[in-house]
Amino acid sequence: MELNKDLIIVHFQEDFFDNTNQRIKNTVKENLQPLVDAAQTTDIHVSFWEDNTIANTASVIPIPPLSEKVSQLDAEKGLLNTDYPLKGTEIILAGGWFGSCINGAIETVMSSFVKSPIIKKTGELTIRILENAVYKQNNLLSELDDSKIVSGIQGAFNDSSAVSEPVVQNRGLRFKIIRTKTQEIITEQIVVPLPDKPKERMFDVIFLID
Repeated sequence: MELNKDLIIVHFQEDFFDNTNQRIKNTVKENLQPLVDAAQTTDIHVSFWEDNTIANTASVIPIPPLSEKVSQLDAEKGLLNTDYPLKGTEIILAGGWFGSCINGAIETVMSSFVKSPIIKKTGELTIRILENAVYKQNNLLSELDDSKIVSGIQGAFNDSSAVSEPVVQNRGLRFKIIRTKTQEIITEQIVVPLPDKPKERMFDVIFLID
């Protein structure tokens, strides 16, 4: 089966939880476990991005045997030391912390984004952020104000070296954040303006808050 999507689970490890945020742990697990199980028979590649600097590194969700469909990577602060090979133009992003390690994961994805032949061709990447499977310490993404969601994602773009890549400078880059249920556009921002007389369409990164 050809893999066309990525499910990236960032820092969903036992040592990120204590007696103050068990509710978050349980809710995220309830939302993620079915996706991980279903991915074994679908076109989704599951990648566990872990922080091995913490004491108890065990994943809250049991990691299936490593294979072409499952990977386990060391990503302290959500940042990989190497490029992540994107499987397609859609990513499901889950885990924590939003605003820090999730930012790092978005930075890493953006680095891969500008090097992906399929994305260069289509010009678009969709990142689905699961509102009940992305957390910030004691809060789910669904409980955060829109302003915090926008500033978190904007911060990731500000820190990403992808925006300075020649291919992005030649085509421009825009991102949107959309609430899937209501189709409300929370924000739309042009990070790199479209140059004069562009030869190709502007890059679009669409964040769907699912």
